[in-house]
Amino acid sequence: MSESELVFNLVWTGGVYEHLRYFVFSLLDQTTCRYRFIANNCTPKSIEQMRAFAAATDRVVEVFVTSEDRMVPHGTALDPILADRDDGDWFCFIDVDIKATGPFVMDLAARMTDADAVTSGREVWTDSNVLPDGDIGLGGRHFCAGDGYVFGSPHVSIYQRDLLRETLEKWGIDLHCGREGTSCHRGPLGVPRRLRHIPSGARDSLELVDRAG
Repeated sequence: MSESELVFNLVWTGGVYEHLRYFVFSLLDQTTCRYRFIANNCTPKSIEQMRAFAAATDRVVEVFVTSEDRMVPHGTALDPILADRDDGDWFCFIDVDIKATGPFVMDLAARMTDADAVTSGREVWTDSNVLPDGDIGLGGRHFCAGDGYVFGSPHVSIYQRDLLRETLEKWGIDLHCGREGTSCHRGPLGVPRRLRHIPSGARDSLELVDRAG
């Protein structure tokens, strides 16, 4: 796998593009990957700015408007991309509020030789990534349950596309949650059979900005 093979999907909401685009500049500076901008109920100004930026670089493959009248969950915004876009063997996404302070992608990609998925690890703003017992909501910071079951983290993820789709189909779920008539008690992402977390070297090159400021 080479960096240039990967297309990371970034989900933008509302009018945040104007303020958070500088973090994406850091990703462009520290990687050779390509990116897709997904506009989730974004303002017309933000969409215009995204399209102008995409027109000026070959690193943004598309500006995809997923919802114009309401904000949908991130997983719902990603579902049509997984279903309808062919980005090769890998399905990747990364949060728009992550600042890259050094190269990190190949540290992740190296783990894909013995894993079906790689996701990010502990954030700088939380002390625990374990879902509390009895909690039915799965926040972005929860990447494992108290019994050791691994959900993976939604902040940075690389999946083998075919295995991800196979897993979602097997359990009757999508990237957001269970389809009609099914349950989603284990969280929003079907987890492939072997999961590895972000290695320490790559973790040191990523900085997740606290959404609470």
